[in-house]
Amino acid sequence: MLKKLLLYIALLVGPFAVLAQDIHFSQFPRTEFLVNPAFTGTFNGNLRATMNWKDQWQSINNTFRTYASSAEFSFGKGRARKSTFYGLGVFAAKDASGDVELGTTNIGATFSSLVKISRNQRITFGVQGAYGRAGVNASNMQWGSQYSGLSFDPTLFDGEGIE
Repeated sequence: MLKKLLLYIALLVGPFAVLAQDIHFSQFPRTEFLVNPAFTGTFNGNLRATMNWKDQWQSINNTFRTYASSAEFSFGKGRARKSTFYGLGVFAAKDASGDVELGTTNIGATFSSLVKISRNQRITFGVQGAYGRAGVNASNMQWGSQYSGLSFDPTLFDGEGIE
């Protein structure tokens, strides 16, 4: 009983304890792995690979750049006696903005199960696990203390303590 109560509390509180920034594309139907892990394997055929790229606001120098790729494999399709098939996928995505490349990098895997519930209907369940990292490229930062009076000198000590 106590284990169930702790599980329910963890499932209710867990989503509020996580901080994240979504990577987004304009053509979101082409990035199923970012929309819902249950979409893994829901396509005609057995193998699918996608690559996505977005370079937003190109008229401004070094703005938002987003790259992503995924590959997925479905297995168990076409078996007459089995009404369930499965999907397995991997993905990688990178989002960077500005001169200091503030952004995120994500690498993960998805698994889904597609169950036939009637002749023309299926229900899908999916899980996704990923490793994510956020950061900046500190070598591209410029500080006021690196201004020599005439020009910017990157060899001067920045005084910020970032190595």
